[in-house]
Amino acid sequence: MPQKPYLTLAQADVICAAARAEAQSSGFDVTIVVTDAAGNIMRLDRFDGAPLVSLTVAEGKARTAAAMKASTSDIQKLAVAIPTIIAIPGLLPFPGGVPLMQDGVLIGAIGVSGVQEHEDEQIAIAGARALIW
Repeated sequence: MPQKPYLTLAQADVICAAARAEAQSSGFDVTIVVTDAAGNIMRLDRFDGAPLVSLTVAEGKARTAAAMKASTSDIQKLAVAIPTIIAIPGLLPFPGGVPLMQDGVLIGAIGVSGVQEHEDEQIAIAGARALIW
């Protein structure tokens, strides 16, 4: 029986550490959430100065990226073209969520919140790029 790739805790740690380093290098206080393919939290880092709501938003961005198999910045662009997409329950079409793919298969997602959207996205991309599949 073929086995589907999945996100390991070790990979989630590497992704989160890379995102954390990116945030720290810019002096940003954020929350970073790494989920499995189903959107369940595997790793969470919340900086001391991160806004309280950033935990909920980072989780929502990661779950959205996993559910849609697309970055939340791409989903935001789609929402401009198809405004009714924002009616999907739980969908957060704000930059900062990135799906994690391995061999064309979704294995998880990363979501970041706490600074401006483009900065959240920069941190999430740094985390996603940390692993060579």
